[in-house]
Amino acid sequence: DPDRLALLDEQVDPVPSTCFRVIMVARASFMKDFTAYIAAARKLTVAQPQEWHFRAVCEGPTRCELEHEAKDLVASGAFSFGDRMSEALPEMLRADAGVLMSTSSVGEGCSNTLMEYMAAGLPIVCTDVGGNGEVVNQGKTGLLIPAGDIDALTSSLQLLKGSAGLRARLSAAGRDSIRRQFSTARMVDQTVDVYSDLVRPRGTAQ
Repeated sequence: DPDRLALLDEQVDPVPSTCFRVIMVARASFMKDFTAYIAAARKLTVAQPQEWHFRAVCEGPTRCELEHEAKDLVASGAFSFGDRMSEALPEMLRADAGVLMSTSSVGEGCSNTLMEYMAAGLPIVCTDVGGNGEVVNQGKTGLLIPAGDIDALTSSLQLLKGSAGLRARLSAAGRDSIRRQFSTARMVDQTVDVYSDLVRPRGTAQ
């Protein structure tokens, strides 16, 4: 929605930070694997203290459990939770990478979070389940990893942290892809085309 994406254009540049800032925006439910996200955060901040900050922007039935699970990381300053029901787009602008971990048993449809990450110019790491592979082009607009694979998540984030050039390439390609392929105007045109095919009498040339 171009009107909602105008929020991006109104934001100032992110405040510089010495930490590599990672964000996961999703509903706090069993369908989203925040547990793997928290585990990766713990692993990376133990290996490289003071170099990472992880943020969870979420609301839902498992939020309290997640806050308890990550309380040691929150206490150390390596992890934080967004305000409940807060607007996610400005949060994305303050991040260096976006993560979406989904459970393998449920998967994903066409994720709004991934599209918003790309519109915000965030390089992405996400699980290769459901429709994620239709939104994210492996190695071109983001990095796809197996569901539940904490090692793959940590290594992908280390790769992004260590290569500003890779982040810039993924960011530019993702933003271009989302504006070309997933705009409201394109969706409307394609929907009209489907209806036109359905009502066209059989045997009529296109």
